[in-house]
Amino acid sequence: MKIRSYIQKSYKRQLQLYFIASSVIPIAVSGFLLVGLFRYQAQKDLSRQDLHRQDQIASILSDAFALSENGIREVAEDPDIAAALMSGKVQSHNVYAALYRKTGELRDFATADIYSGGKRIYSTGSGTESRTLPTDFGILAKARESRGKVVYRAGYAGDLAADSSLSIASNSSREPCIQIAGQIQENEGYAVVTIRKAGLDLLLQGSYGADEGILVMNRFWEPVYSAGALADRDAAARFRGNLLSGQPVRQDYPDNFYSVPIGATGLTLVYLTAPALSAGIFHSLLNVVLFFSVLMVPLGLLFANYMSRYLSRPIAELGAAMRSFRHGNMNAQVHMDRDDELGLLAEGFNKTTVRLRENIEEQIRQQKQLNETKIRMLQAQLNPHFLYNTLDTIKWVGIDHRVPEVARLSQNLAVLLRQSISNRQFITLSEELDMVENYCNIQEFRFGYSFSYECEVPEDLMRCIVPKLILQPVVENAIIHGLEGVDDGLVKVSAARKPRRCADNADIDRAGAPREPRYGADEVDIDGAGAPQEDLEIIVVDNGHGISDEMIDILARHDAGQLSGHLGFRNVDTILRMFYGDSYGIHASRRKEGGTQVSLLLPATCAMIKE
Repeated sequence: MKIRSYIQKSYKRQLQLYFIASSVIPIAVSGFLLVGLFRYQAQKDLSRQDLHRQDQIASILSDAFALSENGIREVAEDPDIAAALMSGKVQSHNVYAALYRKTGELRDFATADIYSGGKRIYSTGSGTESRTLPTDFGILAKARESRGKVVYRAGYAGDLAADSSLSIASNSSREPCIQIAGQIQENEGYAVVTIRKAGLDLLLQGSYGADEGILVMNRFWEPVYSAGALADRDAAARFRGNLLSGQPVRQDYPDNFYSVPIGATGLTLVYLTAPALSAGIFHSLLNVVLFFSVLMVPLGLLFANYMSRYLSRPIAELGAAMRSFRHGNMNAQVHMDRDDELGLLAEGFNKTTVRLRENIEEQIRQQKQLNETKIRMLQAQLNPHFLYNTLDTIKWVGIDHRVPEVARLSQNLAVLLRQSISNRQFITLSEELDMVENYCNIQEFRFGYSFSYECEVPEDLMRCIVPKLILQPVVENAIIHGLEGVDDGLVKVSAARKPRRCADNADIDRAGAPREPRYGADEVDIDGAGAPQEDLEIIVVDNGHGISDEMIDILARHDAGQLSGHLGFRNVDTILRMFYGDSYGIHASRRKEGGTQVSLLLPATCAMIKE
């Protein structure tokens, strides 16, 4: 799997693999196929020759057996031989003359004998044959039962003799032989032709090669005759064992095997030849093919390296440009002097990056303009409502009381107006708290000092930057709605640092990292290492009536549509989320001891504000 992954990660390595495979595999496959086809064709041609040779050998044996059968019939029909058997005369020149005359064509490879009962009375042999044959079994019994038909029996000379002591003493007692016999005129006379190994060797001389084999098997698949290098006892035993076990006769035999029955004799000719290509020659040819296939590997590597480098270079250049573009280089370009599809692809990539860069720059410009417009509109919505109430209060105080408090109210209002009409969108938390204090001074006087204002903010947080006018609407909501009808009201503002949220809870960008605060470059100069690592939580609490469950749910969902009737909350929440992301904003809850707690969450960043 590691090798596969390593190759798949490089287009060049994939090309190298494909080129090597395309150069080596066809040669190897074609070489092995040619060797296989050559072996198949050679085996086919050899099989054709072997079948022809087998037919020739079978024809020789069939002709010899036909001559023997014909000689037996002529002997059985000869009147001199029949008369001699009837009279019981053993020595008769007419009988010998007739026997030699009738068996002249087969005496070169066989011996012809005449038996009376079980005793041999005439023979063309040299006298080494058995003088008696059993009449109750064996070839004579078969001849008597066949009623004039010629019968065959194959075995060993000693096993076929009646006089076992004589056969054992004979040197030819275990000599294979084939006996062919026929009854003479339904009496106890029999004509027997015996073909021994020497006769079969003479018949088959020159009909097979030294590296071949011939087996003549009886009906029990016992070898009667064997000749040639391949016709050994192990092969004959294997064939017989396969037959007895119910398997094909040639099962697990490596050489060529051909078998054919020899007429109606009950004998089977087995012809054995070596394969057209021996295992050694075949393996040598395979090794040659393998050698040339291996030889092609370094040549294929050279060719593959050259071609893969030529073909993959433009792809690599295009891939490098795309990686650079993906990492934020909007000026990435591919310089490729080609007129093919890769050149068109590079040209399209260059045009695409230019258009994307232009579109992004345009979108940034429009978004910045839109954000600035929205923020100014939101902040403008905060001022008129409060200014109207404050001016109305000052008017009635001046009419009714004619007291110095008017001057103080006017001073506080001047501070608020100066801050609200400033072009700065971000100020320090200290400046924001001063605005809230001035605002509360005015509202305390307006509501007859029915509430008090407290501020507990650590000194190290006073330089944190916050959007302008984000606390005044929240404090105003606490005073107007939370403390309505409360005689001893309290509004308290506190602040604390909190660890930055994890990425799975924070507002994240497409790359998976928490989105940075979206400060305007013309308002804030961020010091230190840049992005804040902590959040700032500003808490406004009151001891009033408490916020409703519906409002808590709306603030939790940041549903601007549902907040349309609560202008202060909606504007502040929108400003915080627009500048810092969707993980920031307003959250509210009811206090157990009574009243409401409103939390404002934003990044904790200290900065130098440009005047």
